[in-house]
Amino acid sequence: EEEQDHLRHALEALRLDGSLSVPRSLSALLGERIRRLPDDERRAVVAAAVLGSPVDVAVLSAMLDVPLGRVHENVEELVDKELASVLGPVTFGLRTPLLPAVVLAGLEPDLCVELHLRAARAYQAVLGARTEEEAGRIALHLAEAGERDRAAGFFATSGLSCLAARRFDRAVGEPGRALDYADVESRSAEELTEWIAALGQA
Repeated sequence: EEEQDHLRHALEALRLDGSLSVPRSLSALLGERIRRLPDDERRAVVAAAVLGSPVDVAVLSAMLDVPLGRVHENVEELVDKELASVLGPVTFGLRTPLLPAVVLAGLEPDLCVELHLRAARAYQAVLGARTEEEAGRIALHLAEAGERDRAAGFFATSGLSCLAARRFDRAVGEPGRALDYADVESRSAEELTEWIAALGQA
């Protein structure tokens, strides 16, 4: 109980002041709490850290290959333990940015790559024909996994989709990222021209 109170006060301070310098002891305390979680809850925390906030429970379910009902139960447990917060009817987030930072820092590079690939596949499986809605997030996961040219295609899709919907705030930067990550020798001149034109409109 004393340990949980210490963590609660520290997390509240973090939410109030994002510039707060985090003591190493707090990072160690949080890491220990994660390690002591039941396996399914710990896997949910790790996957959520990789996915980033907000986490869609259907995407989390697909990424973990766990029934949706069980994922909802895991999220409820994490909320009760003050490690997660409900953000919407089907979304949640980890309680503080420190939590995913601690989780990601403890992952082996190969596992991190695999998890980002699973995250990208989960978005595509859940969204299907609506994949362009989260193309930017899929691109980020592919980029983190080292799949640079595939990431470029999704960055371009995200930018073009946002431009078509006149969501210029989200379109800014995406065409440029597409050009940065693309294997230009494998891309057609028409495709690259379209991306450059989009860059000028964003």
